[in-house]
Amino acid sequence: MGSRSADKTLLLLCEAGQKNMDACFLRVEQAVEMVSAYVESDLDGLEDGKLQAHLDRVSDIFRRMTYNAEGILTGTFNRLTAHLKTYIGNLNDLAYADTLTGVHNKGAFDLYVQELEAKLREPEGPAEFAVCIFDCNELKKVNDSSGHDKGDLYLQAGCRLICRVFNHSPVFRIGGDEFAAVLLGADFRDREALVRRFDESSLEIRQQTEVLWEKVDIARGLAVYDPEEDGSVNDVVRRADRLMYENKWKTKHRNVPVM
Repeated sequence: MGSRSADKTLLLLCEAGQKNMDACFLRVEQAVEMVSAYVESDLDGLEDGKLQAHLDRVSDIFRRMTYNAEGILTGTFNRLTAHLKTYIGNLNDLAYADTLTGVHNKGAFDLYVQELEAKLREPEGPAEFAVCIFDCNELKKVNDSSGHDKGDLYLQAGCRLICRVFNHSPVFRIGGDEFAAVLLGADFRDREALVRRFDESSLEIRQQTEVLWEKVDIARGLAVYDPEEDGSVNDVVRRADRLMYENKWKTKHRNVPVM
């Protein structure tokens, strides 16, 4: 969503709120006018009982009109607040989503790492998690030989494989050809089996097609958080990145999956 569209949406919301507020204040003015009309009328000749009835009527009109006005004003602000929360939420989704693959982007990853770091400092924070870093090996080759549009298809195919295997973990695109997944819960417990499944699935895909941008070839490195070794979440990320490059080198020179 562009900035002009965002400004236009916010302007429309404010205009709608202003219209309802104008209606609210109009009701208040009407109440005041009716009260004034009663006060200015000749009540001197009325008996005490009738005078009290008129005063009660004035009080009731003012109370009901003011209550209705306050209701409109409250309702207006409630609706405006709800719209703004939805609007801001949509902007956040756009801000933290990768437009090419649909997964979370680098900004979302940095925020997730900060939140995980804060949880580690809590008494009941997550004591077990792992980070897996992925790198699409042949992206430059695909871009150079087939064009960047095919390179985009290659990245999307690789991302789908990552999401399919690590389907209980948040997945992030953290660079042009790099992705990350944070493994918690079931995916953390099954991490070794999932890495093997990932390597096997990647190999199977490459064997089934001769189309370059469909031959998903992805290096990966998995690092498990160790409170004795890792002083922060970023320490785990750096270790996973280092293991990914080791995996890239070994698979390139030996052409076999390496754990």
